[in-house]
Amino acid sequence: TVINTHVSFGDKRTAQLARLAVEAAVAPGLAVVCGDFNADRATCAAELGDELVAAVPLDGLHTRPRQVPSEKSQDIDHVFVRGGKALEASVLDGETRSDHNPVRVKLRFASVP
Repeated sequence: TVINTHVSFGDKRTAQLARLAVEAAVAPGLAVVCGDFNADRATCAAELGDELVAAVPLDGLHTRPRQVPSEKSQDIDHVFVRGGKALEASVLDGETRSDHNPVRVKLRFASVP
């Protein structure tokens, strides 16, 4: 099951993340929750709970690069997995096609060695 989301910024976020966690928990097999979370990975992970594990890109590109200095996170697009494992995660250069860069994740189902 793949759940793509665009979580609101601010007060609505907590309820939206709680709903996403429930939907992922009841999905059979591998569940992936991904999209624009409008918050940093640690904030989202804390609210989603331990069942959903973040795929962490290691390449250094930001998912939401900002041209003007801001207190907002530059990494707000995430992939969380339940019932599987993220083997590789990277942020691709969107080449200014959007104000966000795409995130690519290679996944393994939990039942596959």
